[in-house]
Amino acid sequence: MTFKDNDSSGDVPTAQSRDLETISLKDLESFKVCPGDIFFSPKRGNPIRLLRAGNAIYEEFIDKYKIKGLQSFKYLPMHNQKFISECHELLMQLKLEIPEEQRLLARESLVKIFYDHYWEVNEESNLLDLVIVCANTFLRFKKEIIEELQDTSLLFYNRSLKVASFSIIVAITLGYYDHDFLSDIYHTSFLLDYGLSGEKFTYHIVQACELERLNPGGGIAYLDDMGILDVGVENEIDIFLNHPKKGLEKARIKCNETFHYPESLYLIEKHHESGNGKGFPGNLKGGELTDFDCICVFTDQLVPFRDDPYKKGDGSGFIKNQVNAITREKSSLGGSNQRLLSRLDHEFKKMEKKKSA
Repeated sequence: MTFKDNDSSGDVPTAQSRDLETISLKDLESFKVCPGDIFFSPKRGNPIRLLRAGNAIYEEFIDKYKIKGLQSFKYLPMHNQKFISECHELLMQLKLEIPEEQRLLARESLVKIFYDHYWEVNEESNLLDLVIVCANTFLRFKKEIIEELQDTSLLFYNRSLKVASFSIIVAITLGYYDHDFLSDIYHTSFLLDYGLSGEKFTYHIVQACELERLNPGGGIAYLDDMGILDVGVENEIDIFLNHPKKGLEKARIKCNETFHYPESLYLIEKHHESGNGKGFPGNLKGGELTDFDCICVFTDQLVPFRDDPYKKGDGSGFIKNQVNAITREKSSLGGSNQRLLSRLDHEFKKMEKKKSA
């Protein structure tokens, strides 16, 4: 059984119709992912949802309605344009040929924003804002790669977007702010579970991924308890155990040209290493994982395997809440992850001191 989640089409509830605003095709075209639910308004009856918040926006979609002479859509906005514009401008400063002092100031401003919106409680913090700004700044995959991820499952695609976006927060907060490196860590994190795309993303695989996220070894134990379930010519246990290596092989073939440093792709193979010897496929311990490995391992652990539709305020305290959940569930975090958590906590506490000063 292949896991599929809710389709993006469907009628908008009547109660929400009053909240719809207008967005021009020109403005919608400036986004790589939907800034809210997009609707077509027939002459009679309720608006019909065409795209869901976070869905990829393809040129063909825009062109189709341009040809029909449509100038705008109704939409239910779920984003904060001021936040997106401010973060995008700061991220682009990291790419410009400017003095290093200005880059450091841009990096510090970004860390403050990340702290205020995704560490602290902040009712105006939206996950979709982070996803949009990171996609608009970094996302360079070919259309067929995005389609493959989105067609696998909206859960799969949206989680990939979130994991990639949080990798940017973690990398910048830890002091890595070279724009080319950030682009590579973003795209690598996007592809961590690429080996599960397509028909391999079954219900039991989803459950195993979530259990493994919370407790290394938990996903494998779950699949062992379920017994051998065949998916085509493979069984689910083999699919799960082999997906880091398969993902790396697929990414090298299909996505190599996306990367400034293609060797970054090797991180895909290590994203289930826990740093305490309980991960797979290499059972690596702390000293065997680089800082870059740990960024991917950590951000993969941050985002649950759930189909959580975007909503306003869903980013409030997200990182702190997920860190607390991980540390509650895991009996022993690997040394490398402990050091990464300590560094992250140290940087955010510096922001806290500046805020209270």
